[in-house]
Order: sequence, then C-alpha cells, then structure tokens
Amino acid sequence: MLLPVAAALTILFSASSPAKAQTATNTSLSSSGSSADYTLTGTVRSSTPTAAPAPTGTVSFVDTSNGNAVLATAILVSGTSSLSWDLFPPIPATGVSGRAQAIAVGDFNGDGIPDLVVATAGSGGAVGDVSVLLGKGDGTFASAINIPATADPAAIVVGNFVKGGPLDIVSADKGSGTNNVVLTITDGTGHLASQRYFTVPDFVGAIAVGPGSSSLAFLTGPAPAGLVIYKSNGDGTFAAPTTVPLPFPPTGIVATSFGFAVTNSANDSMTAVIAGGSTYAKATFPTGKGPTGIATGSFTSNGGADLVIADNGDSTVALLFDNLNGTYSAPTYLAVEPGPWGVVVGDFNGDGKADFAVTSQTGNTVSIFTGNGDGTFSAPEVITVGHGPQSIAAGPFSSGGKIDLAIVNTTDGTISNLLPFTGPIGTATVDKITVQGSGSHQIVAKYSGNTGYAASQSSAVPLEAPGSTVTTTTVMASPSSIPLGSSSLTLSLTATVAAAGTIPTGTVTFKVGTATVGSAPVTGGSATLSGVPPTTGKGFTVGSDSITASYSPTTGSEFAASSGTQSLAVTAPTYTITPSTTAVSLSQGGSQPVKVTLASTSFADTTAWTATTSSPLITVSPTSGTATLAANGSSTVNLTISAAKSAANHAPGLPWRGGLILFGVLLGGLPLAQRRKGGAAVVLMALAVSTLGALMSCSGGGGGTPSSPGYTVTVSATGGISTTIAVTIQ
Repeated sequence: MLLPVAAALTILFSASSPAKAQTATNTSLSSSGSSADYTLTGTVRSSTPTAAPAPTGTVSFVDTSNGNAVLATAILVSGTSSLSWDLFPPIPATGVSGRAQAIAVGDFNGDGIPDLVVATAGSGGAVGDVSVLLGKGDGTFASAINIPATADPAAIVVGNFVKGGPLDIVSADKGSGTNNVVLTITDGTGHLASQRYFTVPDFVGAIAVGPGSSSLAFLTGPAPAGLVIYKSNGDGTFAAPTTVPLPFPPTGIVATSFGFAVTNSANDSMTAVIAGGSTYAKATFPTGKGPTGIATGSFTSNGGADLVIADNGDSTVALLFDNLNGTYSAPTYLAVEPGPWGVVVGDFNGDGKADFAVTSQTGNTVSIFTGNGDGTFSAPEVITVGHGPQSIAAGPFSSGGKIDLAIVNTTDGTISNLLPFTGPIGTATVDKITVQGSGSHQIVAKYSGNTGYAASQSSAVPLEAPGSTVTTTTVMASPSSIPLGSSSLTLSLTATVAAAGTIPTGTVTFKVGTATVGSAPVTGGSATLSGVPPTTGKGFTVGSDSITASYSPTTGSEFAASSGTQSLAVTAPTYTITPSTTAVSLSQGGSQPVKVTLASTSFADTTAWTATTSSPLITVSPTSGTATLAANGSSTVNLTISAAKSAANHAPGLPWRGGLILFGVLLGGLPLAQRRKGGAAVVLMALAVSTLGALMSCSGGGGGTPSSPGYTVTVSATGGISTTIAVTIQ
C-alpha cells in the first residue's frame, strides 16, 4: 500500500475488435508442468452471452519474448463451459498517474454502468491521486480522471455523503500526517466538485462506510487501538468523531447489520462492535492466525451477517456464522493460496447464493469459492494475477450482467480484472512444450478466428525457460537496532542479489512487516534504500520487526525472482510521561484536572496514548489520543479524573460506624444492668465494649482515619511507556 515508484495501471480484459457480422471473442491461456515439459491450453469463447455454436478454428501458442516464435498450433475442440474465470488481455487505462494501491466501485456519472476509482501513490514528492475510470459497459473504461488527493493514499471507499448528490470518494494516508484524509465530492460526471480534508491520527489503512452512508469508520493503532467513527451530517460535513477503544491492534474492517466487525492480526481474533444509539458494545471471537481482510454476507439460510476473514498468517480463510443472538460460531477454516489478504463477497454465478473471492499476496493469485447456501463451498478456482495482489472489488463491468472482479497488485502497481463465463467454448491443448532460451518468457495464445467469430489473443502467461538463472537475495539493515521514532538515526536497507557467474539486474522492493517502505534499482548486484525513518507511519513497532527485500528481475532477462528477510530490533522510544501529580483526592461525585506531559529526548514521531482506570467508579476523560513530539520537545495532555457518587470513601463494610452504634446501645443498657446485677454487670459491659472495639480495629474500622480502596488511573503510550496516578476518596 506504500510504494513511491510510478507504474502503469492496466485493466486486464477483452481486447478483440469484431469485424462486421463477426462475434467478438475472448481467449485465455492456462499452463501446467515444468520448464522442459509444459502443457498449454487455449480456451476461446464469445465475449457476450450467445446460444451460437462454439468457436472453431486454430490456436497458436506464441513466445512474445523470443521474436513471436510459435511454440505449437492446435485445432479447437467444441464444448460447453460451466462457470469459470479468465484473466483477459490488457487494455491501457490511459492517464492514470502513479502506482495503484487500493480500489473501489461506484457509478460516478449516473449512467447505470459501474465505474472504478483507484488510489494511486505519488512519486518524486508528488501528491497521490484518486483516479476515476468511467465504465463503458463492455469491460473497457474511459481515460482516467485524476483528482489530487493526499500524499500516499492507502485506502479508498465510496459513499453518498451529500444527500441527493452523486457518489463521493474518501481516501486516506496511513499514519498521523496532518490532513491525511480527504473527502472528494464529485460533480455527477466523475470530476471534482470540492474537497474537504481532515486528520485521523494513527490511521492503519482500513475504512468502512456505515449503512446508507450514515458514517465513516477508521481503524487506528497500534496503541491505543481504536475505531474512530464520524457520523455524516448529509451535507458533506461530519459530526465530531466518536472513538471506540478496541482491545487489540486492528487490521481490517467491514460494516455489518449490527455495526462493524474488525480483525485483530496481533491477537488472531475478530471484534464485533455493536452499535446501540450513541454507545457501542464489543465482543471478541477467535479467527485463524494473522487475520487481515474481512467481508460479510449470508452464507446460510438464516439470513445472518456471516463473516469471511483472510488469515494471512496460516493461509486460510475463517468463516464465522452468525448465531442471530449476538454471538458467532467457532470458525470454519478453508485452505487458500499463501498470504491471503483481501476478500470480497458477491453472487458470482447468479444462483442466489453468496460466494467469495480472496487475494493471496504471496501466491500472486485469486481464489474464488462458490457457495452452496448451507455454509459449505465448492473447491476454489485459483487464477494467477499480477504481483502482490491485495485490494479487491466486485461489479458488473462487462456485458452479460455477471459480477467481475478487479484486483490491485501492489507490488507492480497494476490492476487485474477477472470475468466469469458460462456457455459454448472451444479448447486447444498442446503438451511436451519447451520454452527456448533462458529466464522468464511471456507466452500468449492467439485465436485465428473464422467467419462467425473474430480473432483474439490471450493475456501473457510467464513461463520459465530451462536456462533460467537462480538468484539469492539477502538484506541487511544498518543499524541493526534502532529506537522507535528516533530523530537522530535513520535506516539504510541494502539488498544483495547474487547469481552464479553473472550480475542480476532489476528492482528490489523493501517492506517492514507488510508495509512497503520503498524500492531501489539493482546496480552492481545490490540495491540500497537510505534514509528510512523508524516511525509508526512506516510500519515500525517496538520489538523484532521483519525486513523483507523482494527482487524482481528485469523483464525478459535470464534471472529468477527471489527474496530475503532479516529481523530488526526496534527498541522502546526515548520519551517520558510525567503527571502533574501522582496522587489525587476526590470527594464522592467530584473531579480534578491533571496535566500529563510527554517529553522527548530524541524521539520524533507521533505517539498514541490511552488512559484507563482500575474501577468503573473512577472515570477519566479523554480516554485516548495522540501527541506528536519533536526531538527535545514536549506535549501536554489535559485529563479530568472523576469519582462516581457511589465510590467508596472507606473500606468495605464501614465497621467503625457499627461499633459506635453498638457502643451507644451498650451504654444505654448500662443503668438497667446496674439495677439488676450491680457492679459485676458493669464489668461485663466494659469488657464487651473493649472486645468489640478491638475486633473493629482489626477489621480496619477503628483507631484512626478510615482508609479508601486503592483506585488508580494509568496513562500508557506507544512503546510501553506508562505512569500511574493514585486516587483516594475523601
């Protein structure tokens, strides 16, 4: 989601141009086997639903990396396709600037045809854009309408935040930069009408739109972890935000019928945030390891808000079925390709049952599961797309009314588009194919056409020639240990790419965890990215952070891709938290302001803080926030600590009061005792009072000033820095 290098944006779709009286076709290519023994299958079908016979003719398999050499030719065999998915030839989306990072779907010009809007990163200091691609209804798009947004937009959503107006766009940068969120109000043609900027500190890169565009919800973290909700006023403005504290650092979010569902990758769980007017209840449920993307749909017949979650850490998806009583079932797991990330739900085959698709950023694939309506799914169809697919969206971009899939490939900054198909097809298969030469070659299938069907060509599929040169990539961070937010130190990341007897060329992309921090060309066998600040906005956290260097060879070269990782020790930040007082004394129902100062020595970053209490009888306001510190600078947080009227001002039971009452009763009975028993009674009464007094004293109620329970307020900030304020009740 964070890449500075510009890249072309590609929409992968049908590229054929039908002649008169001919029907346009789509050709796809699949492969299996190894470099010395490939099996290639070309599939040809009509580009629109038709009852006509299947296409006939021949398919040639062509190596475009070797002078368009024909590897083999085969005759089409007619058949009928069940639902299948194809990656179609690229059509340039002209005018798109920057590298694609996130995608959303909406109808921005009101013509009933879905359009795309893409968040693209700026490069060379330029501001990133939101690029609107108006759909033509045939899988093609008009030239991009580029609207300047924020520096590096990592997330994008669509909603209607001006009642009666066209769709609007919200995009946001990760981190805590000023004005890192922008609402782009469109004019009904996909162009800019106006923009409004605001700041969401510690934004982690996930947004959700509430039902009916009633609100915007942003995930923040890692500390404090929160859900920041802006309720729409319906005129392009929003009410003051409400922050809902979350129990764990969040990753992904989806709006649901009950509120919001949030994934927690650090805790392997999902938190349901249940709206109740102006308050929010929370309940947490287990998932697989490292959950990221999340989507909702009804996968069973009960109509509940079921959830499907991409578990990046163990290459599964977790299905949580709604029990319709505020709880979810134990997760059901389905295996997917390595590194699942984004997920989308839709009825892809038109049978009225919810299906889903999940991207796999490590496997460079999309897995499509069709639902059976009872919580079970068919075996997935797995399609290879671009490099590093993450964000995914669905909509009927082409004719036929079926749902297509648009996928952002963050490593190469392109968009892939998958189109479902059923109907008559022709297939041509060849085997025992060897790609001549070395390195990765781009192979296409070319259909010759006939009198009824136009010629077409598939998108390229990379195949390795037997002579491909294996590479190894190692990465080193200097220094190997660095304080979070250091103002005096930056990181230098160096990747060494080696191959036997030769020097590789290409590009290396560097990541901290899953956050891309930049890329650099390979020169003389190495690539260096210097001046990387160890900030939370770049993905750094206290602990052992994983640094990954991914090598992408120059297109058409002999070299194979490779990657390497190294651990970086990120130590606690160098700042302090000091309250104006470490102890406050409150009356029941009273309150007192306390100033908390965050002071930096060499820390220059934004820190998130949270204030918690040891008892619900003691409250603190506000409960969370952020503070941006410069080196040797400070920031003050103004807190108000309050006690409920029911807060105890003495130890439980208050036995000293009972002692006084009993003592009075005994004194009241003393004259009667004197009349009946004389001096002996007096002695017994005195002994009883003395014993009771001793017991009261032992129970904490006698002898001195009564003590209150030990209440505390704890203020914690990024990196585990904290301070405690003692609270007593007068």
